[in-house]
Amino acid sequence: MLINRCLRCKEQFRTYPCRIKTGAGKFCSQKCNSFTNRNGFKKGHKIGVGNKYNLGKKHTELHKQKIGAKMKGHPNYLLKHKEETKRKISLTMGGNGVRQIRNLRDTGTYKYKQWRFNVFKRDKWTCQGCRIVGGKLQAHHIKQWARYPKLRFTVSNGSTLCKVCHKLANDKQRNYDR
Repeated sequence: MLINRCLRCKEQFRTYPCRIKTGAGKFCSQKCNSFTNRNGFKKGHKIGVGNKYNLGKKHTELHKQKIGAKMKGHPNYLLKHKEETKRKISLTMGGNGVRQIRNLRDTGTYKYKQWRFNVFKRDKWTCQGCRIVGGKLQAHHIKQWARYPKLRFTVSNGSTLCKVCHKLANDKQRNYDR
């Protein structure tokens, strides 16, 4: 038996020489050992953040070109789906098979925010599913945003739902469309 000093509490304890050779035998108890992880880092230590000397620095244009040239031989370099595959993905996800620009870009506009506010005001800030007043409310399009672009900002096409009811409504709508 050897006498060793705990890395955490600095108390002396007895251990076998074979435990020290294998990298164990550093702590006096499981309690002291639990304050570090298997790699020997203290809790809260960020693992894998990169080289501390290069943090916050950007690659030069020459280096970016070299990386790009090296990646050109990689099998997934600039992998693009064929038009037929894109159409099938769209149909599978509940679309109409026509590739569209992301519709959610309009949600940040003044027009959308005004529509949302008017829907909430009309419904008196009450979820139309469970009748809870206030909370995390969301404006729901009764007729889908993607399929009925003319009705996107029509107040009669909206209803106020809480987060839970909105998820249920969207799931129900997706299952109905299939």
